[in-house]
Amino acid sequence: MKITKLIDVLMAVKKITGEILGGCDDLLLALLIFMAIEYITCTLAGIYNKKIKEITLDKIIKKSCIILLVAVGNVIDLLIFQNGNVIRTAVLSFYISSEGLGILENITVIGVSVPQKLKSILEQMKDDSSEENKK
Repeated sequence: MKITKLIDVLMAVKKITGEILGGCDDLLLALLIFMAIEYITCTLAGIYNKKIKEITLDKIIKKSCIILLVAVGNVIDLLIFQNGNVIRTAVLSFYISSEGLGILENITVIGVSVPQKLKSILEQMKDDSSEENKK
Protein backbone atom coordinates (compact mmCIF):
# COMPACT_ATOMS: atom_id res chain seq x y z
CA MET A 1 0.00 0.00 0.00
CA LYS A 2 2.80 2.45 0.89
CA ILE A 3 4.65 1.75 -2.36
CA THR A 4 1.50 2.53 -4.33
CA LYS A 5 1.18 5.90 -2.59
CA LEU A 6 4.85 6.66 -3.23
CA ILE A 7 4.43 5.82 -6.91
CA ASP A 8 1.33 8.04 -7.07
CA VAL A 9 3.25 10.93 -5.51
CA LEU A 10 6.19 10.46 -7.88
CA MET A 11 3.86 10.34 -10.89
CA ALA A 12 2.15 13.55 -9.74
CA VAL A 13 5.53 15.28 -9.29
CA LYS A 14 6.59 14.09 -12.75
CA LYS A 15 3.37 15.39 -14.32
CA ILE A 16 3.57 18.79 -12.61
CA THR A 17 7.26 19.16 -13.39
CA GLY A 18 6.65 18.14 -16.98
CA GLU A 19 3.92 20.74 -17.35
CA ILE A 20 6.05 23.51 -15.83
CA LEU A 21 9.10 22.63 -17.93
CA GLY A 22 7.13 22.05 -21.13
CA GLY A 23 7.25 18.29 -21.14
CA CYS A 24 10.06 15.79 -20.96
CA ASP A 25 11.38 15.89 -24.53
CA ASP A 26 14.82 15.15 -25.98
CA LEU A 27 16.09 18.70 -25.41
CA LEU A 28 15.20 18.66 -21.71
CA LEU A 29 16.70 15.19 -21.29
CA ALA A 30 19.87 16.33 -23.08
CA LEU A 31 20.17 19.31 -20.74
CA LEU A 32 19.69 17.14 -17.65
CA ILE A 33 22.28 14.64 -18.90
CA PHE A 34 24.77 17.41 -19.76
CA MET A 35 24.22 19.01 -16.34
CA ALA A 36 24.96 15.73 -14.58
CA ILE A 37 28.06 15.06 -16.70
CA GLU A 38 29.32 18.64 -16.17
CA TYR A 39 28.85 18.26 -12.42
CA ILE A 40 30.76 14.97 -12.41
CA THR A 41 33.61 16.26 -14.62
CA CYS A 42 33.92 19.41 -12.50
CA THR A 43 34.24 17.26 -9.39
CA LEU A 44 36.80 15.02 -11.12
CA ALA A 45 38.81 18.06 -12.26
CA GLY A 46 38.80 19.35 -8.69
CA ILE A 47 40.02 15.99 -7.38
CA TYR A 48 42.64 15.80 -10.13
CA ASN A 49 44.03 19.25 -9.27
CA LYS A 50 43.59 18.72 -5.53
CA LYS A 51 41.50 21.89 -5.50
CA ILE A 52 38.16 20.63 -4.36
CA LYS A 53 36.31 23.55 -2.94
CA GLU A 54 32.70 23.96 -2.06
CA ILE A 55 31.54 23.35 -5.59
CA THR A 56 28.70 21.12 -4.58
CA LEU A 57 26.20 23.62 -3.26
CA ASP A 58 27.25 26.35 -5.73
CA LYS A 59 26.84 24.01 -8.68
CA ILE A 60 23.50 22.68 -7.48
CA ILE A 61 22.16 26.22 -6.98
CA LYS A 62 23.32 27.31 -10.45
CA LYS A 63 21.89 24.23 -12.14
CA SER A 64 18.61 24.71 -10.28
CA CYS A 65 18.45 28.27 -11.59
CA ILE A 66 18.97 26.96 -15.13
CA ILE A 67 15.97 24.64 -14.68
CA LEU A 68 13.95 27.61 -13.41
CA LEU A 69 14.90 29.56 -16.55
CA VAL A 70 13.61 26.69 -18.68
CA ALA A 71 10.31 26.98 -16.80
CA VAL A 72 10.28 30.76 -17.40
CA GLY A 73 10.90 30.18 -21.11
CA ASN A 74 8.07 27.66 -21.22
CA VAL A 75 5.64 30.02 -19.49
CA ILE A 76 6.56 32.85 -21.89
CA ASP A 77 5.96 30.47 -24.81
CA LEU A 78 2.54 29.56 -23.40
CA LEU A 79 1.59 33.21 -22.90
CA ILE A 80 2.91 34.59 -26.19
CA PHE A 81 2.94 31.70 -28.64
CA GLN A 82 0.19 29.57 -27.03
CA ASN A 83 1.59 26.14 -27.94
CA GLY A 84 4.99 27.10 -29.36
CA ASN A 85 8.39 26.24 -27.96
CA VAL A 86 10.44 29.13 -29.32
CA ILE A 87 11.81 30.62 -26.09
CA ARG A 88 12.04 27.29 -24.27
CA THR A 89 14.02 25.79 -27.15
CA ALA A 90 16.37 28.79 -27.22
CA VAL A 91 16.94 28.54 -23.45
CA LEU A 92 17.52 24.79 -23.62
CA SER A 93 19.89 25.08 -26.59
CA PHE A 94 21.90 27.83 -24.91
CA TYR A 95 22.36 25.86 -21.70
CA ILE A 96 23.01 22.54 -23.45
CA SER A 97 25.88 24.17 -25.32
CA SER A 98 27.09 25.98 -22.21
CA GLU A 99 27.10 22.79 -20.15
CA GLY A 100 28.77 20.94 -23.04
CA LEU A 101 31.56 23.52 -23.20
CA GLY A 102 31.93 23.23 -19.43
CA ILE A 103 32.33 19.46 -19.79
CA LEU A 104 35.07 19.94 -22.39
CA GLU A 105 36.81 22.53 -20.22
CA ASN A 106 36.75 20.22 -17.20
CA ILE A 107 38.06 17.29 -19.22
CA THR A 108 40.85 19.46 -20.63
CA VAL A 109 41.86 20.41 -17.08
CA ILE A 110 42.29 16.71 -16.34
CA GLY A 111 44.60 16.43 -19.34
CA VAL A 112 42.37 14.66 -21.82
CA SER A 113 42.31 16.20 -25.29
CA VAL A 114 38.91 16.90 -26.81
CA PRO A 115 37.90 16.78 -30.47
CA GLN A 116 37.99 20.26 -32.00
CA LYS A 117 34.88 19.47 -34.05
CA LEU A 118 32.89 18.80 -30.88
CA LYS A 119 34.08 22.06 -29.36
CA SER A 120 33.26 23.96 -32.56
CA ILE A 121 29.74 22.55 -32.71
CA LEU A 122 29.04 23.46 -29.08
CA GLU A 123 30.45 26.96 -29.60
CA GLN A 124 28.28 27.38 -32.71
CA MET A 125 25.21 26.22 -30.80
CA LYS A 126 25.94 28.72 -28.05
CA ASP A 127 26.52 31.52 -30.56
CA ASP A 128 23.29 30.66 -32.39
CA SER A 129 21.37 30.62 -29.10
CA SER A 130 22.89 33.93 -28.05
CA GLU A 131 21.90 35.49 -31.37
CA GLU A 132 18.34 34.21 -30.94
CA ASN A 133 18.20 35.74 -27.46
CA LYS A 134 19.27 39.15 -28.84
CA LYS A 135 16.36 39.28 -31.30
